[in-house]
Amino acid sequence: MLKVIVSSMFFLAVCSTSVFSKAETKYYTGIAISSQTLKLDNEFKLYDNGEFKSTVFTPYVGYQFNQYVALEARFGFGSGNDNEVIASQPIKITDEYELENQQGLLLKLQYPLSEGFSLYATAGYFDSKFKVRSTYTQINSDFSQSSNGSFSEKGASFGVGAAYSINQNWQLSSEFQYFDQGSEKSEALSVAISYYF
Repeated sequence: MLKVIVSSMFFLAVCSTSVFSKAETKYYTGIAISSQTLKLDNEFKLYDNGEFKSTVFTPYVGYQFNQYVALEARFGFGSGNDNEVIASQPIKITDEYELENQQGLLLKLQYPLSEGFSLYATAGYFDSKFKVRSTYTQINSDFSQSSNGSFSEKGASFGVGAAYSINQNWQLSSEFQYFDQGSEKSEALSVAISYYF
């Protein structure tokens, strides 16, 4: 699946470059800060809402083929965790989730609206790893026990955003991203700053 996506991205980028051969190509890098919400499959109603939030820092690098097409690699890591109580009587069970890391490759299609301002859409493939900690506490007792684990989810990602170029080198952007990774879905709202070489 990943090979198909990468091949498709490369093909589109090459075709686009040939059509817009006069457009300037640039390497760029940057960092994004996002609030990401993991939405678990809550079919059995174990949680009140089955949503866990993380703050994610995502350095990225990219190549701008022209003003319309870019290829971007992102490498994110989470900070902080969120928890929910599954049961409270007679034993309190709390699940705590944290995004450990997240990496992916995506195609970025941009459309300039005016000088310095553009809208864009992204599509790609991401691999996300989560840490899980379950704590069991007996009510009215000193008994407490914890277990730790982790799991990974892979799948497609889609996003939309807006960008503003401060000057030739610096750009600010804001983005909404959706991750469809198996039974788990995630959504992220981010702000980012990019530097074009």
